Amino acid sequence: MTIGDSLQSLAIQQPHKPAICYNGQTIDYATFSQKVRQYEQKLLSQFVTNQQRTIAILCGNEPAFLELCFAIVRLGWIVLPLDPKWTEKEQHDALKSAHPDLCIVSDEEKFNTAYLENYLLLKDLETTQPISDEKHIKVESTTLFYYGFTSGSSGLPKGFVRNHRSWEESFPDISSAFSYEPDDVVIAPGPLCYSLSLFSALHALHSGYTFILFDSFKADSLLDYIQKHQKTIIYVVPTMLYQIIEAHTEPIFSEVTFISAGAKLEDSIKQICKAAFPNARLFEYYGASELSIVAYQEITNHSTYHNIKPFPGVQLSIRNQTGEKCKANEIGQIYVNSNYIFTAYPNHHVETQNVLTTYGATVGDIGYLDDSGNLTVMGRHSNMIISGGLNIYPEEIEQTIKTIDAIKEVVVIGCDDMYWGQKVIAFIQWGTDHQNCTNLIKTHCQKHLAKHKVPKSFITVTKFPYTNNGKVDRKLLQERLRDETHANTCYC
Repeated sequence: MTIGDSLQSLAIQQPHKPAICYNGQTIDYATFSQKVRQYEQKLLSQFVTNQQRTIAILCGNEPAFLELCFAIVRLGWIVLPLDPKWTEKEQHDALKSAHPDLCIVSDEEKFNTAYLENYLLLKDLETTQPISDEKHIKVESTTLFYYGFTSGSSGLPKGFVRNHRSWEESFPDISSAFSYEPDDVVIAPGPLCYSLSLFSALHALHSGYTFILFDSFKADSLLDYIQKHQKTIIYVVPTMLYQIIEAHTEPIFSEVTFISAGAKLEDSIKQICKAAFPNARLFEYYGASELSIVAYQEITNHSTYHNIKPFPGVQLSIRNQTGEKCKANEIGQIYVNSNYIFTAYPNHHVETQNVLTTYGATVGDIGYLDDSGNLTVMGRHSNMIISGGLNIYPEEIEQTIKTIDAIKEVVVIGCDDMYWGQKVIAFIQWGTDHQNCTNLIKTHCQKHLAKHKVPKSFITVTKFPYTNNGKVDRKLLQERLRDETHANTCYC
């Protein structure tokens, strides 16, 4: 089966079940399926021949985004979501990389269309014409359907493409691993132009669940929905979960399931979440745009981001620099074998080969497997700091510092240094009730970390810069570190 093949069956089996709920509007499966098929016909009419096309979508979170998306992939074409928040240069680079045949724009006054050579307004695709009886186009599982972009820390990341199988085959296992039930509703409040939210939406609608669509992430609105409904599955990144928790005023007993991805979930957030939502289930998983979901766990009172179990259908190996398999508990590079891997970085053959190796797929993450085959992720190789000839993973230092109650957030990076090669710098965001005491952090680090891992300096920040998909922008921090005079730096 390919993505969207199930829609017509769902329209017959559960025609009146809500498919999408959006701003008080409910679209049932019969209506959703009809709208998708009407968009298919209208898209086909834009071209003389029915060869595979790449269709870009430039609009916000609205039902038409998902209706168009399903129409495109059911035709055997490739959907290219464009981020409305991109700069002109980022948009231009994306279009230059992907060369879409057509871009669908919901509102040309709202979005920049300067670099769109061939675009069509969404309203021009609207139709009331009856659906023809033409046979549905047969699509193979190996057909490409999605052109996305990796979640880089700054600038425009590389584009990547996926085939239907790489997502569709994981759908049943997602439902099982995260304990979906038939009447559950699914929410992914992030932008649909990013893989996490788009994957969650396609999985929900392909599998017959109800998807609750928000035009943007607002913690108060989401919290209000949770309070009024009992069964909810919500995909978040840690920054979203933190904002949801901050917005709550008293415990909420709804049976909500939070699924966190994109970064490690801090122990402090886990504990506060359990107090704020006593009946909630909390999952986190490790994955990447190129790899899909790799490993996961349900958070209990004693869970850490160690020894998380591989996702069904995923085989892991840890290898050293010569490609040899590491022993249990020996640190090396993580390699993944599964049917959920991406296909390629278009126009980047060497980079594709660097990820799709003979050992499996790797994005350069470092970790180890325990005796039971469970995974511990140490960090990203690209984040690694080499100081005095020694390898340092900033994530380890961040985890150590975050155990201090006064710390709200910390990011560790490497700064070029004539003596050390790189020296370890920690950016600190203090909690609301704090005493700015970096000596406390230094003493804590000296107690729990090797000497070469203790930061050489600490910089207090009021807030961190984030990328559009909710991750701390490490490269921007490094740029600021080079440009600023560090007047607020405490050297220890």
